[in-house]
Amino acid sequence: MSRHVGERPGLRQSAYRTGNRPGFRRLAAVAGVALAAVAVSNAQARAAGVPDTAAFAGQAVASKKPLWLIFFGASGLDRGELAAELDWGVPQLSANRMMEAEITNETGLGRRIQRAMEQGHPVADAMVFKLVAHRISLPDCDRGFVLDAFPRSLAQARHLTEIMEEQGKGEVTAVYLTLPDEVLLARMLANKRTVETEEDVQKRLAAYHARMAPLIEYYGERGSLVRVNANQSVEAVAVEIQQALKGSR
Repeated sequence: MSRHVGERPGLRQSAYRTGNRPGFRRLAAVAGVALAAVAVSNAQARAAGVPDTAAFAGQAVASKKPLWLIFFGASGLDRGELAAELDWGVPQLSANRMMEAEITNETGLGRRIQRAMEQGHPVADAMVFKLVAHRISLPDCDRGFVLDAFPRSLAQARHLTEIMEEQGKGEVTAVYLTLPDEVLLARMLANKRTVETEEDVQKRLAAYHARMAPLIEYYGERGSLVRVNANQSVEAVAVEIQQALKGSR
């Protein structure tokens, strides 16, 4: 799940209470400019009348081949709103929601997942693989699916490929949601923990790129990578995804 176990309530509200050191002031200034630019970009997109994605709806379902999509990359975009814009008539799946359902239903697997999270441990790949493999094997995924929050590592990406092959499905299309570093930095600052320093925030940005690089390389080499600019309104992101996929099918 996206929430960190042990994170204190109200942490987001206290994000800017730390130090007035020059380094933080410089970062905050960059962050303010970046976020302002995003707001202007979104307003311009709406004013310009971004095309309605309804014209594309059902296109993937009607296509000769199913549409199997995964999203990875930039956080902060409202994935639920994006999924609503991309209404293709195929299941909108999330590894996080799968784990939440197991916990809510108090299954044996759900209890193991909850125990790992309460202890501050990452959920083991084997448990996530089991959930994803079962869900995408169901008949409603035969025509396609949109999968979010998985894979998050090269090992998970390779295993997803194995799952797809074992189930007789084709290659997934990996949609990489890109953002400029200054916007990523702004979002990290907005969610900064009170004990973090300027160096800590920069390290988190470097770690983010380190996590993305193997996935970008893996899907790029397989010819299934689509890059989409996420530094715009949800409506514009949806249109760009639709147009990119239309051109590749």
